[in-house]
Amino acid sequence: MKAGLLWFEKGHVEYKFPNNSLYKDKPIKKIELSAELSSETPGTNKNWLSDITVWINDVEIGFWTSPGDFGDRRGKLTPPWWKLEGSQYGLLKHRIVTEEGSFVDRVRVSDVLLKDLSLLAHHSVRVRIGIKEDAEHLGGLNIFGRGW
Repeated sequence: MKAGLLWFEKGHVEYKFPNNSLYKDKPIKKIELSAELSSETPGTNKNWLSDITVWINDVEIGFWTSPGDFGDRRGKLTPPWWKLEGSQYGLLKHRIVTEEGSFVDRVRVSDVLLKDLSLLAHHSVRVRIGIKEDAEHLGGLNIFGRGW
């Protein structure tokens, strides 16, 4: 819960958020997620592709291909005790799901719609971020959190 940096080669991590929309009389118009992400490899490699997939309530909403694992300079928030040979920063990616589709940085990545997420059937919203076993680019994942 308090991790500043998560990294792994394969698999996923899942976050669970309360579904506060169940207690309001307003319809949900969109779900928006933001995360600082990069590929993961031993050391770093700015040309290390990785297909990073996001699921909401077990529905795959699409993937984004990270161009690399960045270690060319210290990250803006990287703690001073972290070795310079390790991953330093990622790219801030914005994902949005609406009734028009699913988007990463305003680019449509899938036809998954808000209604496909069955939000009213769950008391929580589960967001999974990971690397699919059959991804074309199996380049791992760094998720940069608070203070990183």
